[in-house]
Amino acid sequence: EVASPDDAIAASCLPPLHLDGSTGPRWNSETDLLAGLAAHYRALIDEEDTGRTLGGYPNEKSQSLGEWGKAIRSIHSFRLSYYDFESELKTMSELGIKYARVPVSWCWTDHDPAELVTKGKDGDEDEMVYMTDEEVKEKFTCKDPFYDDVYWPAIPKNLVQRFLRACA
Repeated sequence: EVASPDDAIAASCLPPLHLDGSTGPRWNSETDLLAGLAAHYRALIDEEDTGRTLGGYPNEKSQSLGEWGKAIRSIHSFRLSYYDFESELKTMSELGIKYARVPVSWCWTDHDPAELVTKGKDGDEDEMVYMTDEEVKEKFTCKDPFYDDVYWPAIPKNLVQRFLRACA
C-alpha cells in the first residue's frame, strides 16, 4: 500500500486500462486510487455521448460495467501487468536475490475479476452479462472499518496464489 498524509500526493495512476489522456487521478493510497477511478468513470458514463466506448465496452449503462466495475478492472489490469512472474522471478533468482517484499493490504477476495463480465445464457457470446456496481463492491472491495464511504480494492487470492507458485 502507498499511503501518505492528505496534503502529500504520493503517486499517479498507472493502470493500463485507464484511458484518460493525462496520467490519471493522483492518489495517496489504494482507497484514493479506487475512488478516483470510480469518479472518473462515473463522469464519463454520465456524459451524453452514448457512442463512446470505454475499456473495450460500450459506455451505455445497460451494456457495460458501471464505474466501480471499470475501476476494479483498471486496478486488476495494472496488477497483472505490473510484474511478469515467470521471467522477472527467474532473473531475480539468477541475480542471487532470495527475498522480495510484496506489500499487500488486508483486503482480499475469493472472486476472480474475470467474472466482472460473463457470457450470457448457455455461453452465448452475443449476450454479455455485466456485474452491477453493488455486486462489484460486495465481491471486489472491502469497506474500511474506520472511515465511512472508503473502500479498499480487494486483492484476488488467485493472483497471490499464482505469484507464490511462481516463486516456488
